Parts: sequence; structure tokens; C-alpha cells
Amino acid sequence: MRTLAQELKDIFGKRVQKLPLDGGFTCPNRERGSGCLFCSERGSGEFTLKGHITEQLRLQKERLAHKWPGSLYLAYFQNFSGTYGPIDKLRSVYEEAISDDEVVGLAIATRVDCLNEDVLDLLEEMRDRTFLWLELGLQSVNPAVMKKMNLGYTVEDYVEAMTKLRERKIPVVTHMILGLPGSTFQDEMETATLILKEKSWGVKIHGLYVQKGAPLAKIYESGEYVPLERDEYIRRVTDILELFGDEVVIHRLTGDPPHDELLAPLWMKDKRRVLGSVQKEHARRRRSL
Repeated sequence: MRTLAQELKDIFGKRVQKLPLDGGFTCPNRERGSGCLFCSERGSGEFTLKGHITEQLRLQKERLAHKWPGSLYLAYFQNFSGTYGPIDKLRSVYEEAISDDEVVGLAIATRVDCLNEDVLDLLEEMRDRTFLWLELGLQSVNPAVMKKMNLGYTVEDYVEAMTKLRERKIPVVTHMILGLPGSTFQDEMETATLILKEKSWGVKIHGLYVQKGAPLAKIYESGEYVPLERDEYIRRVTDILELFGDEVVIHRLTGDPPHDELLAPLWMKDKRRVLGSVQKEHARRRRSL
């Protein structure tokens, strides 16, 4: 299993920490309506701050300094769609982030429908100036599930985006979610298989959780959605890790919901236990080969 921490240490020679930033972006899917059913009011930016990028970087470095003193940093535009906006604005926030001497790269979370040619040109330029990766949500390859979750894009849109990004040699981290309403384990394995086929550099694997304020909360409270049990999640994640082998860099193995806003499943509050269980099961299976 190729982990992000080790991958970055191999590249830069020391620990690299991500600094979550709010670039002041929004999302076209939210502008069209309520957005994806699992998306929170802060667009998955619960650990970001407000203010100028330079000030956010300073505060985030202070927050994390005790964990890994002497680390390098990666500016992570985490919430909403980090390539959605006027090119001049995008360039401004990216350049402000990489102007920090301790920042060695950019990670930008966005959507497959926010990658026009001007944006792709800018990303290619940034790739030449700093270490860069782009994060794209795929979540599932089941069209019915994608529609139910109101993702606002198709598998074909993802494949088209991946083709353009590969042509420009821009590394991609693809997100997939386990336990979506109506999804099966077969759907999840097919999602992982497509991620491999499209040569995604990395992957983030999330378990679906229900957060206060997200549209999914109403579906959960009505009894229409039941989250995965912890043991089932661990089994599915481990099966997917076996499929990926060492071909994909593993950026995440579980979600990281804010505890005071989590409705379900409550086992996700103990992230350390979930990660430990996945790693233990993965190691057990490798020993049994």
C-alpha cells in the first residue's frame, strides 16, 4: 500500500503537512440547486478558516506546528470547487499560496465540470512552477446512484476530464464513497476499477456519513438511508486496497467528520480505531497469502 505520507517524504525528503485553505470559491452544482446530497453548508471545508490566504497559512501552520516540527507544507484548497471562478481570481489565490517559502505545492479539490481550457492552461502552468495535484470526485460509477446523490455529472464527464488531465500530465486524486444509498459492493469495486483504468495517481476513500445541515440528513432521519456498519466498511475498504495494490497512492481511508455535526454513523468519530482496523486487516490478509 502506497501511502501519501511516505510518497511525499520520498519526494521532498521530510514530512509534508497539508494546510486546508478557503479560497472563497463556490460550486456550480450548488448554484443550480442544493448541491450534492452529502455536501455540508461549508462545502467540506469544516477545517478551513476565513481571511487572506497568507493569514490562513500562518494560522494553519500555528495550529499544526506541535505535531511535526520542521515540516514542509502543501496548500490545500479544500472546500467547494477550487477551479470554479474567473481565471484572474484563481491565479491570484494560487500564487499567494505558493509565495510562502515553506509551501512546496498545491492540492486543489474541484469538479469534473470546472475544467475549461483556460483553467487547464493555468493548472499546467502551476504544475510547471510547483508540485501539484488535482482532486476530482467520482464517488460511484452507478448512474442511478449518481443521480440520486444529485452529483450533477456523469461517468463519461469524469473519463473526459481524466483524459484531458493525463494529456497535460496533471496528477489526479480521485474520490470514491462507500455506502451510498442504492450502491452495492459490486458498484464500489467497479468504481475502483475505473479509477485504476483512468490512471489516477491517488485515491481518497470515504465512508458516507450524515452531517447536520446536509440534504442527506432529511433522508437519514426519515429512515430511508442506513449507513454501513463499521465491520462491513473495513471489509470493503480492505478489498479495494487489495485491488489497488501499489498502483495508486492512498490519500485517505475514511472520512473525517466534525464530531459535533455528525448524525451517523457514530463509529466514524473514532478515526484512529477505523484506520488501525483497516491496516490490521490488510496486514493479516497479506500474511495469509
